[in-house]
Amino acid sequence: GGYAEFTVADARYCFPLMESAALPSALFFRLYTTLNQALGRPQLVTWIQVGALVLKVPLSIWFTFGGWGIAPQGAAGCAWATLLVDYAIAIAAVVLMRTQGFYRPLRLWQRLEAPDWPRLREFLRLGIPAGLAIGVEVTSFTLVALFVARQGTLSAASHQIAANLAAVCYMLPLSLGIAVSARASWWRGQGQELRAQQVAWLGVRLALACGIVLCAAMLLTRHWLPQVYTGDAAVLALTASLLLWVALYQVADNVQCVCIFVLRSWRVTLAPLLVYCTLLWGGGLGGVVVAVRQAQTVDLADHRVGEHVVVALGSLSLLLGQTLLRLLLGELLGGAALLIEALLLLRLTLLLLFLLT
Repeated sequence: GGYAEFTVADARYCFPLMESAALPSALFFRLYTTLNQALGRPQLVTWIQVGALVLKVPLSIWFTFGGWGIAPQGAAGCAWATLLVDYAIAIAAVVLMRTQGFYRPLRLWQRLEAPDWPRLREFLRLGIPAGLAIGVEVTSFTLVALFVARQGTLSAASHQIAANLAAVCYMLPLSLGIAVSARASWWRGQGQELRAQQVAWLGVRLALACGIVLCAAMLLTRHWLPQVYTGDAAVLALTASLLLWVALYQVADNVQCVCIFVLRSWRVTLAPLLVYCTLLWGGGLGGVVVAVRQAQTVDLADHRVGEHVVVALGSLSLLLGQTLLRLLLGELLGGAALLIEALLLLRLTLLLLFLLT
């Protein structure tokens, strides 16, 4: 009984404490990751993260279940392991920056200069909209999960599995978008606009190809993959139907992910933020609310509510992919007409809401 009570308590109090303690190291390592991408040296980050995984697994098992002089800590053990690993990789990053020769031209360890306010304002002009766009994306999917959770355990469980598999698939276009934007920015910095555009188009084509592969793979495995998570027949059946829709929007999701990273290489961050606010908060959350209410109005079963939500999100991904691709086309071909794009966003959002009612 004491172990179960400790597990509930640490889930409520320990995780927020550990997350706040780990935040400085996580932010520092994020800066280190971006620096290496700009220098064309992402391999160091990869090796550090692989080493972190090798360290994290045994530490989590040890702290969670106890042994070798440490009492079982339950979920709190995972939090402690994460905290230690976060600071370990931050220390590894500092050691590499102190010892690797290709960092020396940057003079990272010299005395700090006075703030360059014009340069900082430029960073904020680009960084704040980019950061807010990520915040819009995260809050949108978090709130969708809360909406689904109110529809019953079957919908919540199936949605969680589908969302987890969708997040795993998202890692591929996310990695591709980071790589393409780093190379496109590199060529733009060298004054090679044509090479930068070639890299951008290559990234979009690769995103399209990856989306097709992910779509086919999920269609073929949608009945098998949920069995890794659960053996409940009802959850397996509903998850398989949800994964059908997740598979169908993979192509659009891959394209929109790469497009938003490439647009940052051309210093376009405000327009994607407006796209995300309009479609994710307006079309996405609004569409989900309409879908849930419509499903409840006609007294659909619990599993049909979950299907309505995933169909809404799938339609949203198609709109995101189309809109961001249009923005990228406009930027590469001579500048996007923002007024036209705003009208397009309004039309697409109204279309989505109309289809869901």
